[in-house]
Amino acid sequence: FSAAETAKILPERDEFVLHASYVFYRGKALLFCAPSGTGKSTQANFWSQARNAITVNEDRAIVFRQNGMYYAGGCWATGKSGTCRNISAPIHRIILLEQGAENTVVRLSLAEKVKRITAQCSFDSGDIQMRERIVCDVLDLVEAVSVIGYACVNDISAVEELEKHL
Repeated sequence: FSAAETAKILPERDEFVLHASYVFYRGKALLFCAPSGTGKSTQANFWSQARNAITVNEDRAIVFRQNGMYYAGGCWATGKSGTCRNISAPIHRIILLEQGAENTVVRLSLAEKVKRITAQCSFDSGDIQMRERIVCDVLDLVEAVSVIGYACVNDISAVEELEKHL
């Protein structure tokens, strides 16, 4: 499947592709979600170095619900790195990443969380029903999973500060 075909099929199964680096840490998924160039892969690599976390995918994760819990799964759409592992785990945190002058957790409203995550979902934006479905899915996700904003420096020190909030 191409990424475009996948984006059309998954929502019909109550799954969607999220533009995020997926790190497997202590049996759970951490998803670093942000626009391209923000530092998702860099943060994933820092977690691999500093905490022996496993980078499942540096660019995309499949988000799905199973037995009432949200999970992340590896996605074959890998971006530049080619990193893709077939690991599914419960989502522990979604970290909405932004670059900052220091490592700081940023307080976000529910609306801001939904807006920022929806903007990073892969789907046919011309299909109004699909868009409504994705927004509803993201709203459910945000209500079920802890989502935090994190402004951070491009340095391994970002791991230690973020870990305090996990």
